[in-house]
Amino acid sequence: MHSIRPEGVVRGVHATGIAAAPDGSWIAADRLGLARWGALGLNDVERLPARAGRPLVDLAISVDGALVLSAPERYRLAADAWDELPPIGPLFEGLVDHPSGTYEIAHATWDAHGSVVAVCATFRPSRRQGAAGRGGAPAGRILVLDGETRAPRLLLADLAQDEPCGPMVIGPDYVAACAATLRVWDHTNGSSIVTRRWCATSILRAAPFRDRLLLATTADGDVLLADVRSWITRDAWPAHPGAARGLAPHPTRDELATGGDDGVVRRWSLGGNLLADVSLDGPIEALGYAADGARLAVAVGGPSPSLVRCRLDE
Repeated sequence: MHSIRPEGVVRGVHATGIAAAPDGSWIAADRLGLARWGALGLNDVERLPARAGRPLVDLAISVDGALVLSAPERYRLAADAWDELPPIGPLFEGLVDHPSGTYEIAHATWDAHGSVVAVCATFRPSRRQGAAGRGGAPAGRILVLDGETRAPRLLLADLAQDEPCGPMVIGPDYVAACAATLRVWDHTNGSSIVTRRWCATSILRAAPFRDRLLLATTADGDVLLADVRSWITRDAWPAHPGAARGLAPHPTRDELATGGDDGVVRRWSLGGNLLADVSLDGPIEALGYAADGARLAVAVGGPSPSLVRCRLDE
């Protein structure tokens, strides 16, 4: 019988992302930077060297296990140091007239190797000119940047004022911007593959499921599964009564986990069958499976934030 059994907790860490490291520990991103959890014991937390600016929600480990990909930055585990990368911006490429202000990253993600980063950036006007400083420039821009030089490789889209910016996903041959409207481009040349309405609300999390599916959770608590060959929604179901900020694909099985503002973590089959659930002490902010799929790390938010490690039984 499937189950989710909490077996360890660290209190006082308010994480927004979790990823499993090769040594069996987890890396958590919070408002202070990165922390390694569980490398020495069940409940130990080691704060990694600080980095200016808060890591974004997107967090992953590169396929070779060498890099923590905390978009748009990279942390090298063997060296215990951040890569020294050039700053990003101002992302004015292709604009005839440069606006008074800058484009700031709202969503970003690395590819699995840490070689390119996709960003969705929104315009922030200068204090001097305010909103008028944007002129005719786009309200947002979606680009693929070189991981080393940070120079734009592809300009995928310019966004109008009412077009939302959502989580970014880089697959083997595609780049996807996940919002109420799903936009997908070819990874190599930037040509548009599909633009279609996906849901009626905001996408909070998105993740690739191997080379088969694109997974997402919404502000209404729904799970969405899109087939990456046809980009048709293969399945969808209500997972939580409110926002679902936690989403993790299982590394080896046809299974995924979700976590909601209701404080519940749930395991699902790809067909939407509930396999197991557990209630914790606050809203769920992030989830991450161990590399072998035997455990699940959970970031709990609210007034008493914590990291919870759960054992998964079959």
